[in-house]
Amino acid sequence: MPPPPPPDSARPLRAALRVVCWNALLLLGVPGGIAVGYEVWFREALPFDSKSRQPGEFVPGVGRHPAPNAEVRWTNLREFWTVERTNSLGFLDREPPSPERAAASCHVAFVGDSFVEAAQVGIADKLQVRLEKSATERLPQLDVTTSAWGRQRTGQIAQLPYYEKWARRLRPKLVVLVFVPNDWSENSGGAYATDEIRRRCIGRPVDSLDGHSWQPSVRWLGAPRRGPEHPGDRPSRLDSPPGRGCRGRSLGA
Repeated sequence: MPPPPPPDSARPLRAALRVVCWNALLLLGVPGGIAVGYEVWFREALPFDSKSRQPGEFVPGVGRHPAPNAEVRWTNLREFWTVERTNSLGFLDREPPSPERAAASCHVAFVGDSFVEAAQVGIADKLQVRLEKSATERLPQLDVTTSAWGRQRTGQIAQLPYYEKWARRLRPKLVVLVFVPNDWSENSGGAYATDEIRRRCIGRPVDSLDGHSWQPSVRWLGAPRRGPEHPGDRPSRLDSPPGRGCRGRSLGA
């Protein structure tokens, strides 16, 4: 026997609930469906959807350095998605020429930070590659060869080991040192750079220095500079007397 029909007073309430449910479904379902569809398109259309990845390792005398022959993925998820491999020395460039080949040519070495590393573009579009190609076409008698020694977030004090350890053995005829405004801070003792300066210049992990962990100064954020004049603060190796740390290092060594 079928159930009795609901009283007339319940019908308007059910109708109102039905309208509310349909409106809620439209308000939530349509934006949700658009978001899911965009996510599916984003994952299928783009080369990769993960964050930038650059494997690294610790190199004595240099510090944290990209791993050799490793895949580097670099993207800002808006304008560029590059996938390249580092060379046998860990730089985003072709294999450098042999010392004999470099000595027999007009070799140009570029040293710098992210402007030289140029992870945002493929190796074929980098400055040194295009310069070598252009010089070969226009001035073949010069026999120009090039190499690039760049790493993001480094200043000249951190780039010096690139030249001493790798580039100098090629005896380049010309060294182009690329300097940009942020190198002032990256060569200073501020919080952004001091960790890089210490571990790259000294060539050991920061936590191993003097048996304790060193705390960087935050000079431009208004915090007091750490040093002997502030009780309880560790003295900085950058303020050490000659013969210790980066100041005592001979640039020609």
